[in-house]
Amino acid sequence: MATAKDYAEFIYYLCGPLVLAGVIVAIYQLRAFKEEANIRFRRETINTSISMLERKLTNIYRASNRAFSLPQYRKSPDFTGTIVSFCKSKSTFNQEWLDWYEGVDALAFCAEIDLALTELEHIAHYLYSGITDEELCYKLEHSSILGYIKSFEEYIAHARENEEHVIYEGIVRLYSEWSKKAEHDNSKKELEKITAQLENVKRPQSQKIIS
Repeated sequence: MATAKDYAEFIYYLCGPLVLAGVIVAIYQLRAFKEEANIRFRRETINTSISMLERKLTNIYRASNRAFSLPQYRKSPDFTGTIVSFCKSKSTFNQEWLDWYEGVDALAFCAEIDLALTELEHIAHYLYSGITDEELCYKLEHSSILGYIKSFEEYIAHARENEEHVIYEGIVRLYSEWSKKAEHDNSKKELEKITAQLENVKRPQSQKIIS
């Protein structure tokens, strides 16, 4: 007849596999939870990135449209200088343009340009803070953002005394890095195109020398 000790030993040996099974189940649940959390985080990051781009680019478009629609701008002299490194120390500005841009007639225009540049700087801060997905934002809107920065280059350079100037440093960094990315991607596409063409074209054999 089984004693209490026998029952205790039976329960002890039975608990071992049950505990092991419980640990295995817990591990799988933990992995599933981690994967689900990663998916949720990725989804939220994508939503944040798209929302940020839509909001900021809309603000930039509105501010730049207001600026370039002003009568004062339409009457302004053309910029004929040369921009280097987005700073005053390395760039040249034609005096007629400088007199207008630094005068009272350009105050309303400068205010709108400042709004647009502030939004561009905010985009750079979002991208480099890790809050948004930089690669996704690059794929979605790099052409628009680089285009805006290029169109504002004389105003950015006018605000920056030298290359170390902190104002709009995010914009300058963004333009430098994304321009290199775009150049790399375009070169890669051209290389792939040339490679595909070479694969489809057989090189004619040269005439052999008659011995």
